[in-house]
Order: sequence, then C-alpha cells, then structure tokens
Amino acid sequence: MTAGRDPPVCGTRGIAQDTRTPPRTCQGPSRTHNALWTILERCAIGVHNNTGRSPTMKIFVATKDTQGQRANDLCFCDEGEVVTVSVLTCPRETTDGPCGCKRSLGGVRSSKGTTTVRAVDFAGDLAAEIQAARQRGGWEPALRSLPAYAQQCAARLLSAAARFPVGTVVEYRGGAFQRRPRCGERETL
Repeated sequence: MTAGRDPPVCGTRGIAQDTRTPPRTCQGPSRTHNALWTILERCAIGVHNNTGRSPTMKIFVATKDTQGQRANDLCFCDEGEVVTVSVLTCPRETTDGPCGCKRSLGGVRSSKGTTTVRAVDFAGDLAAEIQAARQRGGWEPALRSLPAYAQQCAARLLSAAARFPVGTVVEYRGGAFQRRPRCGERETL
C-alpha cells in the first residue's frame, strides 16, 4: 500500500481509497443477495399458502423418466432422491464429455449422478440436506463455510426449480436447466 492511503473500506471491492475523499460506507446487501435470502427465508420459515397444509417449495429429484433420449444419459441415483449441483467439475470437460460432471446432478444420499430430474413440491430444508450430504462426503474442510455454500446451492436450485411446473422432467447441461421433451415430442436433442 502506498503512503497517504487508507486500507480498503467495505463496499470498495478491495480497492484502496484516496484519503482526500470521504470513506465509502457499506451500502447494504446487493439486490442479488437480497433475492437469494428471500428464497432462503421462504424455505426456512415457509410461505403460508392458506390450504392448511405444510408450506412447500419446488426442488429437483432424480428420475429415470426420459432416460435414453441422449446416448450419454445416466441415472445412478435412487428414483425420487433429492439432488444438488456438483462441488467441482473437471476443468477441461465438455458437456458431453466422458466424465458427465457438466451434465449431471448428484444425489444427496447416494452421491451418485443423474442427467434427468423432476420438479416436485418439497416441505423440508434443502440447504440442511445439502450441508449434511457435503459433511458425509468429507467436503467440510475444503469448503470455507459449509452452511453458506449449502445455502447458495439451495438458492440456485430453488430458483431453477421454480421456473418449471411440478412434474416436469428437466435436464442439467453445462450449468443450465432445461425442460426435457417427453417421448414423441418433436424437439432435437
């Protein structure tokens, strides 16, 4: 750091400020941060739906439906198992590469992959399931903040699942979720 400069102040993205200007204070969480926490709060405390039933949200679970539409489909998870995104993907892997890490999601109980998932209603705590799965898998030392990581994964999955009606079969390819066509539907894979 050069003379005449203060250490970085929160909100400056690590860029030191000139002392002649008033220090910038924290502006609060970003709009994206607020959106993620809104999703997580709804999951944690539930959204009352005036039906008398437990509040639910949509998540993805493994399914064998539509397996085989792609030559490289795989489903080693149990049918209905809650899934999450991978912690790591191979840096040189392509979406259709031999590993499958760029086109599959992993089961939270089995830690096995699937290329097809179904959107379903869920009344549990997705972040807690992801956190428990990562702890069982020995990822806790490698992830700086496992609870925060689990919440980020849960928010990403909840946001993606919210885009699809319950029962929709979805595939994950190269970081994107898209509807998988049913047999007989015209859509080029």
